[in-house]
Amino acid sequence: MAWQPNFYDVSGLEGRLSTEGWLAGIEDAAAPIVTRLITQPSAITSLSRTDEMLLARFLATLRFRGPHFRAQFADLQAQLGGQIREMLDHLSTQPRYRKLAAWWKENKH
Repeated sequence: MAWQPNFYDVSGLEGRLSTEGWLAGIEDAAAPIVTRLITQPSAITSLSRTDEMLLARFLATLRFRGPHFRAQFADLQAQLGGQIREMLDHLSTQPRYRKLAAWWKENKH
C-alpha cells in the first residue's frame, strides 16, 4: 500500500496524536538540500553543519516511515507487554503490588 490515512497517528490515553505535521516540517526543511544534492552530488562535501543536521534528521525519519517499522514496533510492544504481565503476575502475590497488577489487567495491557 502506497498511502494509508492516519498512518502516522498514535492513539493514547489523551486521544489521537499525529506526527504528520512534524514529519512534513522535516521534509520541507530537507527538500532544498536533497534537490541540490540530486542536481549537484559533489555539494555533499560542502554542506553547512545546519544542512548536514537537517539532512541527517530527514534520513533518520525514513527508518520509521513504513509498515515494516510499524510491524517491528508492534512486535516489541507485544514482547514487552508479555514480560510486564509475567512480572506483575509474580509481584501480585505481594500485597504492596496488588493494586498495580489489578490496574494493569483492568486496562488490558
